[in-house]
Amino acid sequence: MRHVADAGYLCRDGQGCMKGTRRDVLFQLKQWSRDQQDKRVFWLNDLAGTGKSTIAQTFAEMCFADGKLGVSFFCSWDFNDRSNLRSILPTVAFQLAHLYPEFRKELLPVLKTSPDVRRETLCSQMEKHVVGPFQATEISTLIVIDALDECRDEEPASALLSVLSRYVDKIPSVKFFITGRPEPRIRSGFRLESLQPHTDVLKLHEVQPSSVDSDIKLFLRTQFIEIAKTRTEVTAALRVGLAHIALTFCARRQLASSSMPQQLSSLFHLVVTHLMRGLTSLFHFHKTLLMKGGWALIFSISRSWSKLSMMWIHMTTSPTPISNLWWGQWCSSSSHSPLTPSQTSSGTVALHPEYPAPLEPSTPSSLSQITEINQSRSSTNHLLTSSQIQNGAPTTTSL
Repeated sequence: MRHVADAGYLCRDGQGCMKGTRRDVLFQLKQWSRDQQDKRVFWLNDLAGTGKSTIAQTFAEMCFADGKLGVSFFCSWDFNDRSNLRSILPTVAFQLAHLYPEFRKELLPVLKTSPDVRRETLCSQMEKHVVGPFQATEISTLIVIDALDECRDEEPASALLSVLSRYVDKIPSVKFFITGRPEPRIRSGFRLESLQPHTDVLKLHEVQPSSVDSDIKLFLRTQFIEIAKTRTEVTAALRVGLAHIALTFCARRQLASSSMPQQLSSLFHLVVTHLMRGLTSLFHFHKTLLMKGGWALIFSISRSWSKLSMMWIHMTTSPTPISNLWWGQWCSSSSHSPLTPSQTSSGTVALHPEYPAPLEPSTPSSLSQITEINQSRSSTNHLLTSSQIQNGAPTTTSL
């Protein structure tokens, strides 16, 4: 018997609902599946991308755990066999025969007389291979059909729903859970006179807004927690970046009140402003970018800020060659960009073993302090350079 082997919920690539979400919808579906007096068809509908298939996946898993699921068929227009209406009922019959021995016993004689099921009409498939065995066995079960709107159908009203409307009264122990967008032919099918009285309808966009808001909050909270568990590199890079930003802000305040020519001050202000906007946009990048190398971009931008600010400060306030500044040496060395920050024993972030950690954000409170710090470090670098020359070591290249 020809059937679609990978149309069930176990073969679907997508996941079900996140734990704790869609509680109201799933509770309603569970109550419907357990109530024998309730309507035997349930239509879950809404626009594309609203989570119908995800809910169908979760509902199928719940019914399987309760022992109520008979068969599931997830339609998809990405696959020819899963978008063919004539493939649904043979697959339903095959899976039911595999699950229920008594159903298989009733189906085998039918297959011997008409083995090529998929060539038959939908009415013939339904009557011989589904309704007949159900009537003979009185099995109580649930059939899940997801994304019915993704099947190729030329009828003005869904051909499958038209067939179901003819036989739904003859198999009272079987329930059908169907999802699909409210396209004209799907709506027309559920409005058929013989099917509408047996159908419950749930529109996802009519779910209580408070329930939807709660699901969104839970989803975001869970995802942020997962991001926090794997953001070690991002956190370290941000610490370094914040120290550099603080230094740049301090320089910007001092330069605004200094005697620097107005044109240069305006240019510096413009450059820093654009860099600030760029970093702000970077913080809003997708979490995947941050987790897969975004820290390097943050590190690189913040390093450029510091380099720019220290060059301007030196050009206007200090006679020391910029190549002798420890910060200038670090910025000019190609071997230092970008490095993965590491945590030192004192809790600070070390950029490179040859140079000390960057200034803390609260340290440089004035331009004079920045100049004194740079001159002190410059003297240390001169001593180190002389020692290196005496030992035959290479000197640091100037900018």
